[in-house]
Amino acid sequence: MPNQESVNLWQGDREITIEDVAYIRTFAQQFSGLSRKELTYTLCEHLHWMTAAGQPKYTACTKLLLRLEATGEVELPPTRTYNRPSPKKKPPLSLSARTDPQAVLNKSLSELEPVRLEPVSGRENERLWNEYVERHHPLGYKNLSVIGCVILLNQDHICWDVSCLLERPRHCQLGSNGLAGLSDNG
Repeated sequence: MPNQESVNLWQGDREITIEDVAYIRTFAQQFSGLSRKELTYTLCEHLHWMTAAGQPKYTACTKLLLRLEATGEVELPPTRTYNRPSPKKKPPLSLSARTDPQAVLNKSLSELEPVRLEPVSGRENERLWNEYVERHHPLGYKNLSVIGCVILLNQDHICWDVSCLLERPRHCQLGSNGLAGLSDNG
């Protein structure tokens, strides 16, 4: 049985009257099929509990309903659990010999001229880029929307990482097929 003396309370800047609690109790009983969210939004509308922008004060109303339920003033519908399908996980990238670490070329870029920078394009090159990222990047491949760049050095060497050009004094360490790492040798 509800305690009539405990119903005069404040929620935020609003005084909750005995009549408000009686209305909330009756409404929750009559519409017990509503979810807690639907009940809260509807009560905000019925009690004219809105922000200055005209939006329902959902959080304040939720807190009030939980307080009233805890004191036995109102019986709320049970919380509903939804079985949402988990996001589809892509199978891990399989690593091939194409991205195995290669022998290191410890040379400066000026020794390897001409150098061209080209965006990775085409399905096969994108797969190869993703494989290089999976194998050589500390975080691995995460299916991000990042544009990869290929650095073409002469006719013989390819670096699959643009960071070689972004580091000031470092030299690019390149294998005959791909990135082997960076060197601090000046």
